[in-house]
Amino acid sequence: MKCLVCGKRFDGNACPVCRFPVIRFPGDLEAGLRAMQPTIDSYRERFLAGVHVGIVTYRWKDENGTLAVDRKETVAIGSGSDLFGKECWIDERFARIPEVPALEVELSVETEGREAVRKVSLPNRQEAQLQELGAALDKEMNLRLLLRNESGRTESEKLPLFA
Repeated sequence: MKCLVCGKRFDGNACPVCRFPVIRFPGDLEAGLRAMQPTIDSYRERFLAGVHVGIVTYRWKDENGTLAVDRKETVAIGSGSDLFGKECWIDERFARIPEVPALEVELSVETEGREAVRKVSLPNRQEAQLQELGAALDKEMNLRLLLRNESGRTESEKLPLFA
């Protein structure tokens, strides 16, 4: 079964991700879906408002001449509602890591108090400029991480919002 709200494939009576119940239609499936579409869309909006996407960042400090992690924090990119069908960017610029062909970014997705952190790889920009990170969520609930600077942009492969 494929969830009508978030697209997750599952077995059972309700989606394990968004908790939308399995709906069975007597008669014409297309007519049933058209009649249910406002309910599906409304449920999706409420569900996405409770999804929070961010990246994990590390702050460094000098410790006796050596760099050491000072603290780890999650920087918000936006809610699922903010990202659905559009791009959102973090209001912070990051230094470029030179000579690294791909950036490994820790992506945080939180919903209903549960957090999943996944490593996402995206092509690094090679220009010596500050960079911005963002994300976008398509209609099929696939997330893309975005990286840009004044010279251009790159993006990660599409990955399901919920693995």
